[in-house]
Amino acid sequence: MRNISKLILSMAIAFLLSAAPTTTFASSQWLEKAPGYTPADGIKYWAETIKEELWLLFSFSQDQKAHRYLEQAEERIAEVEAMATRKQFKQINSTLMKYQRQIEKAKLIADKISQTSAPTNGFDEKLAGGLLRQEAVLNEVSQRQEIPASQKETIKFTMDVALNTYDEVNSRILEPTKSQVTKDVEQKIPNLSQQLPAEFRLKVPGLEGN
Repeated sequence: MRNISKLILSMAIAFLLSAAPTTTFASSQWLEKAPGYTPADGIKYWAETIKEELWLLFSFSQDQKAHRYLEQAEERIAEVEAMATRKQFKQINSTLMKYQRQIEKAKLIADKISQTSAPTNGFDEKLAGGLLRQEAVLNEVSQRQEIPASQKETIKFTMDVALNTYDEVNSRILEPTKSQVTKDVEQKIPNLSQQLPAEFRLKVPGLEGN
């Protein structure tokens, strides 16, 4: 009962604070939405993180959770860009670490789904597209002269994380296509071999009897 009361209280606080006016900054052309609060906003941002946890709590399927993690990761990138614009550099590194964890969780869920031979319902494609957009934003932020060296180093490391994750996800997306191409080639080889001159087939290992 005490835990339920805490949950209800947290939900009420999150709702009330999220209803307060928000100062937004124009998001990058690569992002789907402008950021809300950032870590520099204190308790208002804390309320936003409670809302995120509640959304996860009420996401009952693995597919829903994967989408939630991806949405949260994109929000972290929007926050980083907003803090860079405001010149609030102090919490950029910790926000990027959260981003890395959320992307990792989204990918791990997608990996588990694919290992059970169940379709990811297009999530792999959405994850890959999101990773490319997020990397593009980080690349733009990293080139700003006012960004301190420590933050630039973390940004570049996070870009590598995003691109490496993209490569893994994209490889899985392309695998069915590669397999089909290989299958098509294997099916066509016997027919093609019949079109070769007999004297040539005798000289090629594996085609002698065709």
